[in-house]
Amino acid sequence: MDPKPSQSPSSVERKERIKLNILIADDDSANLSLLEILLQSSGHKVTSVENGQLLIDKLLEEDQNFDLVISDNTMPEKKGIEALREIRLIERFKMLSFILDTTDTSADGSLEKEVNQLGGFFLSKPFTMDELSDAIRRARENKT
Repeated sequence: MDPKPSQSPSSVERKERIKLNILIADDDSANLSLLEILLQSSGHKVTSVENGQLLIDKLLEEDQNFDLVISDNTMPEKKGIEALREIRLIERFKMLSFILDTTDTSADGSLEKEVNQLGGFFLSKPFTMDELSDAIRRARENKT
């Protein structure tokens, strides 16, 4: 990322070092573990759950304040897109940064369109660490 002319390199470096409190949801334990390791190695605090209903439950806990949600779409009990729809109905989560990562894509792009309309970001699996980092950056920039 090239700094904007009005930004000094030090302000850009500080921006890149922001550590987030991230909630991740995925029913595949290997994917969940890998994502936890990748995010924690970047200095982020990570909480993980195994499905969309647990994602909603964790968000609603009073002592929780997440900066970002990263959720798989295809999960038992509640899909990621269903969780995104539900949290957007709750006032305090209307601007919560949300990334939906999935291997299921619709031929017409309707899932990606809905995610974007709900203020989230869509990330196709498999993805690289650079693609994940870029999605996190874009999700956070969209919130401010």
